[in-house]
Amino acid sequence: MNLPQHKLLKNGIFCMLLSCVFFSFMGAFVKIALQRVGVGQAIFCRSIITASILAIFMFKNKISFVGQHPLLLLGRALAGFTALSLNFYAVSKIPLGDAAILNQTSPIFVALLSAFLLGERPSAYSLFLSAVSLLGVVLIIKPVFSHLNIAYVAGLLSGFMAALAYLSIRQLHNTDSSFTMAMYFAAVSSVFSFPWMLHHFSATFPFIWILLVLSGLAGTLGQLFLTVAYKYEEAWVIAPINYSGVLFSFLWGIFLFKESPDLYSLMGSVLIIVSCILLTRRPSPLP
Repeated sequence: MNLPQHKLLKNGIFCMLLSCVFFSFMGAFVKIALQRVGVGQAIFCRSIITASILAIFMFKNKISFVGQHPLLLLGRALAGFTALSLNFYAVSKIPLGDAAILNQTSPIFVALLSAFLLGERPSAYSLFLSAVSLLGVVLIIKPVFSHLNIAYVAGLLSGFMAALAYLSIRQLHNTDSSFTMAMYFAAVSSVFSFPWMLHHFSATFPFIWILLVLSGLAGTLGQLFLTVAYKYEEAWVIAPINYSGVLFSFLWGIFLFKESPDLYSLMGSVLIIVSCILLTRRPSPLP
């Protein structure tokens, strides 16, 4: 990667922290922009910027755009696009911290889906941690079955779809470049969000367009630093650092949007984070 070869950029933990910071910036920029534009427009701006930057980098470095498993790459991209759409919808409707933590439930679903899709046998330990995590989800969503908040459900489903994307990455990891995977995701998201954007297009203010561009740049930098982090450090070491992004999101929610998480959300977040960290520290780490 053509990043300055500073020694800190070869530190996986530092790069993961940078990734979390940039992804939290993206969430904050998007939440502000979604007050004036639709989800499709926000996704298109975020994705087309990422696709453009990746295309230049991949062309210059002669990285394959097609990959060795195009159908699986396409499936991974569709799952990622769905996860992003659900996450952006949740961000527009519920507190930023709640949306972030629900999106980070993917390790729970990876552990459960591995049994059904990959034939892996989950241990009693994994099932217990998954149950604890789901209790945390209940505390955050606080379901009242006569009136279930659809935005919270969307946030949880974004974690489920992200898990499907991660399972695909597990299969693609040894054959295809992470840049090829990211390019498929950005390209598919751009193509599918384009008609959605046109249907709900808003000319809006220049400031909102600036925020949309910044969200695309922040999302791209978050993705690049995430890739570098996994290049220089083992997954089980840096995966727990990913949950620092939830803290940043809670802070942006408090200071920018005057969102005050209640006791149930805080308790649920702690249960989810601790359980997911323990899940990612299994002998066979999650991707």
